[in-house]
Amino acid sequence: MVTGTRSHFGQENSRKRKDAIRHMICKYYGFYRTEDRKINDAKLYLDARVKQKWLNFVAAYEKCDVATPLTFDDMLSHLEMQINDPENRRRMASQRFQDAYQKEWQSIREFSKYLEDWEYYLPAYTEEQRMDNLRSKVLPEIRKELLQYPQYPQDYDELLRRMQTIEENMPERRRAIRKGKPVRFTGNRYNPNKPNNRQNERWLQGDRM
Repeated sequence: MVTGTRSHFGQENSRKRKDAIRHMICKYYGFYRTEDRKINDAKLYLDARVKQKWLNFVAAYEKCDVATPLTFDDMLSHLEMQINDPENRRRMASQRFQDAYQKEWQSIREFSKYLEDWEYYLPAYTEEQRMDNLRSKVLPEIRKELLQYPQYPQDYDELLRRMQTIEENMPERRRAIRKGKPVRFTGNRYNPNKPNNRQNERWLQGDRM
């Protein structure tokens, strides 16, 4: 697992650090097939203070009773926040939150989790503000269907459940979610669905990195 820290890459070179992590995961794709394995391996290289912050974050997240588990990308985002000073951290979280809008391949549940991840670093929103944020950031077709209901949900959880129901009854949304996020690598580059492809094997071995 990549162990580079701020002192190794420099805070200004977070892109280089992320590239090194992606390189390692691609090179050892056979080992890092699951999110849990990536996360558990990464925890071995955290110092006690940062590791405890991550464990606290996980505990707070799990109390929200969300169905979508945390991913390795969630962990990287959390760790990135730890190397920024508090003011930069707040600005980054605020910008990420403001820029967030539901993608075609994201389910409502996944998107709400993404918003909650960034809310963790921001001053607490009221229930009404959280509802307004979610409603304004979901896909337009879901907002449109939501308006067909005579009564508006009373709280955030009810709003989320209603949006999930709407989404589950939209065939085009089910297809988009099943299709998933666009693949990062194309052409002859790494494709996990073709493990026997020689070019893919060379990519995994790091020849093209």
